[in-house]
Amino acid sequence: TTTTTTTTTTSTSTTTTTPRPCRAPRGIPNAYEPSCLEGPWIGPEDFCTPRCLRGYIPSEQFLNCTTALDFILSDFECTTICGEGVGPPEVSWRCDGCWCEDI
Repeated sequence: TTTTTTTTTTSTSTTTTTPRPCRAPRGIPNAYEPSCLEGPWIGPEDFCTPRCLRGYIPSEQFLNCTTALDFILSDFECTTICGEGVGPPEVSWRCDGCWCEDI
């Protein structure tokens, strides 16, 4: 009589993922650079507070780094609160009937 013993070895591998920061949106018309109050990079699980030039408001109140695609925060828009005729920041402008006024 012959007895055969089989030994099975199981190994477990663990992958550790280091959270990555998200890049603030760039090139947003009428937004400051960096476009986030918190800076050009937002930490994992953190939020970006969009920054628009005076006379504009952001379309989003916060952007979440957790839901960012490819570690780039989604874009937002800076829309005028004063209507037509608001020019770029380097040009003197006035908002008719609005609280914002630069001369």
